[in-house]
Amino acid sequence: MSKHFDRRIARPISEVWWLRPSYIALIWIGVLLLAYWTPEETYLFVARTRKAIDFDTTVQLFCGLAAFAIGSLWREMSASRERVTPGYDALVSPPILGLIALLTALTLVAYVIWLAPTLNGETLSAIINGTFGSEYGRQVATQISGVTTATQFGIFVGAIASIGACFGPRAHRLLWISLMAGLVGLALYRSLIWSERLALLEVIIPMAAVYASSTYRGQRYFAYLPAIALAGAIVTFGFFEFFRSWTFYSISGDDYVSFVLGRFSSYYTTSYNNAAAYIQLMDVDYFPLNTLRFVFDLPNPFSTEWRDIGDAADIAVMDFLRRNLNPEFNLFSAPGLVIGELGTPLGCAALFTFGCCSGWLYSQFTKATLFGVVAYSIWLVGLFDFGRLLYWTLGRAFPAIVAVLVLGWICSYLGAVGATRSSSLTQTAAQQ
Repeated sequence: MSKHFDRRIARPISEVWWLRPSYIALIWIGVLLLAYWTPEETYLFVARTRKAIDFDTTVQLFCGLAAFAIGSLWREMSASRERVTPGYDALVSPPILGLIALLTALTLVAYVIWLAPTLNGETLSAIINGTFGSEYGRQVATQISGVTTATQFGIFVGAIASIGACFGPRAHRLLWISLMAGLVGLALYRSLIWSERLALLEVIIPMAAVYASSTYRGQRYFAYLPAIALAGAIVTFGFFEFFRSWTFYSISGDDYVSFVLGRFSSYYTTSYNNAAAYIQLMDVDYFPLNTLRFVFDLPNPFSTEWRDIGDAADIAVMDFLRRNLNPEFNLFSAPGLVIGELGTPLGCAALFTFGCCSGWLYSQFTKATLFGVVAYSIWLVGLFDFGRLLYWTLGRAFPAIVAVLVLGWICSYLGAVGATRSSSLTQTAAQQ
């Protein structure tokens, strides 16, 4: 153990069931069954949409989730024999500190460019009048494609800063905590001004995962934290929904609590219901337009029509929802989206691959490697929202994933250098 860093995992974090990707997949299977058993009257009343999910589509979605769970479980078990990359000590290495400084600067500059125009008296007035939300934000904020996307580097910075706060030298922890607090504050303001709750979850979930890995000592209450998190998620959802939708729906006469509970559950059940309709009504074209969506969000200097492909897909999806369901609930569960585009056999194979990636990253997380803890804590964002959307291939996740890959390359280099030095020292000692 280093005199500067420690790996305070007195008992294996693998004992915490709700961090395992295979167990998370089982939870989403439960949500799938809830969507199937929800009566059509509830869909009509709460989400104003018809019930599309039936037995056949439920079986298809179940197979996709089962393939994901099997892939993750297989890699969770088989990856234990692989070499461990550098631990938390690598955080203070010059290459990684340089990477953190660069990405922090890019994140802050992007936020300033994007949200600085909203810091005025009109914003305060909008908050007081209850007109503060996505429409106001899109009118005032300055979003520049490719520039403001750099705010997504904050996901990576927050995850790695939480390692410094939890495991680093005490003299430096205040600095790491201040950086975390700043990122959470920016994400919270962005969530309000842009009506984008996911932006806040993208920052908080990795931090919470790192904190869990640093504090777990076999406490029994860890097993029940999902229930506490669910209650917190509903409260947070209700807070944002007050600015987002309650102004419109308050005229219906429902009380606010019933409105929040019904709307919260509908976000998950309708994602499966939408996926079922997509599988039933759309032809399988074996083209991963949405499954690999980030590819079509990237700038392409060789074609001005590249991004138009993704924009056309968005228009087609919204048109599909208007004709068949309710465009207000416009999310498709990850397994449904993959199976709808690739068909059941190929879709299950793709989901098995996603599961393998999840299981391997989880195994690195349990070994307390710098790369593994950062990578899996960010990957958890997609796992915790797997039933609503395929997060990992969205353009918004791309900056953080690129940063993780760069971190992995640096850690691999540092590990190779460390192994070479250790071998040299051993040979020198043997010669003497």
